[in-house]
Amino acid sequence: MSLLGFSFFPDLNPARLQTLLKKYPREKIWTDFTAPDLRALGLKPERAVEILRFRDTLDLAVFTEKLQNKNISALDYFSADYPALLKEIYDPPLVLYQKGPLNIRECAGLAVVGTRQPDAYGLQSTQKIIRAVNISPVISGMAAGVDAAAHKSALELGLPTIAVLGTPADKCFPAANHKLYAELCRAGAVLSEYPPGLPYSRWCFPRRNRLITGLSRAVIVIEGRLTSGALISGKIALEQNREVYALPGELGNPLAEGPNWLIAQGAKPIYDLERLRLDLGGAQLNLDFPQPHYALTAEEQKIYDQVPADTVLAIDSLLENFAPGYLSKILLQMELKGIISILPGKKVVKI
Repeated sequence: MSLLGFSFFPDLNPARLQTLLKKYPREKIWTDFTAPDLRALGLKPERAVEILRFRDTLDLAVFTEKLQNKNISALDYFSADYPALLKEIYDPPLVLYQKGPLNIRECAGLAVVGTRQPDAYGLQSTQKIIRAVNISPVISGMAAGVDAAAHKSALELGLPTIAVLGTPADKCFPAANHKLYAELCRAGAVLSEYPPGLPYSRWCFPRRNRLITGLSRAVIVIEGRLTSGALISGKIALEQNREVYALPGELGNPLAEGPNWLIAQGAKPIYDLERLRLDLGGAQLNLDFPQPHYALTAEEQKIYDQVPADTVLAIDSLLENFAPGYLSKILLQMELKGIISILPGKKVVKI
């Protein structure tokens, strides 16, 4: 593969690759570029020397054999199996390294991200959301907390799931997730833009967030502080024109700061699982977790009795018996309780 060597140098990005391709054919692009070419790309002389020295020592045949021994496949930007959706983002990786059998060519999944230290509400919401929307593949970063819960929930439901790592694909991080990592390699996919053996650092983890969101058609942010990686993912997803959803949280709760901020920036709040499923186009799935039941107040009962059981009702017809302000207030209370649903066109239906 002509691009494998480039994956060792993140600054040799697609924009610079296009410049080199104007001068060299694809099959010779790694072997033929020169120091003046690199300097023309804006690289410092010492960086150009570093790259050229590495090229002289890298044996691509030996490196490819190493990948095979580790059961790692490599997809370069020109491969027919490279995810098309990923090519839409800014700065897509020139090479993706993959462990696991899942075909990612047509990947357009659901990203679920959140804090590494969620509370019970965040963990339970992660499980409920993934079960309710029933969309695959579920994509996350295999970090502790919400990421791991998202992968585990998908595996339990038999949904394909993908982990995008901030380390090379052969490196399980965090080590405590070794069982989850093994299961993803067996039944899903583990992806990385970093080749085996390449040192990694803290900046690699926020950088990989653009791939988590880039592989997804929608992104759900569960919990996270204003400085969290989950918030970074939400911001990136908004910039990538992905659908972004956030789980609202209690005012004053630091874990709710990120999602609440994203909602203020245009993310859609998650307030009803069935609406979320319909919005995302997920398949119907039986929900086996307890659903809340609310008693009707006397005011709500009067309105509820006038709504037919098996069809929609125009809200205007209710205005014959109830004042507009009063009716709007009570209908909102009932919708928040999950008793009715207000549909487009000023219509109401019992749930």
